[in-house]
Amino acid sequence: MSVHDEQKRLRKISDKLKTEAPLSSADKQFLSTALSQIADGIDANQALNVKAKRGEHKSKTAQNKRYEGEIKKRLSLGWIATAKARIEDGGLGLTLEQAIARIGENDLNAFGLTEETLKTYWNKNVELRKRDFHLPKPD
Repeated sequence: MSVHDEQKRLRKISDKLKTEAPLSSADKQFLSTALSQIADGIDANQALNVKAKRGEHKSKTAQNKRYEGEIKKRLSLGWIATAKARIEDGGLGLTLEQAIARIGENDLNAFGLTEETLKTYWNKNVELRKRDFHLPKPD
């Protein structure tokens, strides 16, 4: 699980404790083990599984940046897929290169992404190459 997922888990446990809602046996076991480890001198971040790994960031700002990046990726790939569609199907009839150039940094710069980044997104995210798409839910 990522640090972000563990933070969400801790937030849910905290909310349950505040409202005196019952904790699941898994949550009780997790808290019991973590508190014992902390009492034995283990770093609290490590015991609670919220110690950031290399390249991972815990802050809300970092989480928001990841979310915004995911939205930009999905919107840009949806735009490219639509631009590539035939004119009679509601598209612009552009080639992939033309569509990427149109929204890249040298033309509209619509999403603040370089043409190289757009090409990488297109090549590595086959499942997002469609005109109909869903935005991720915010955390």
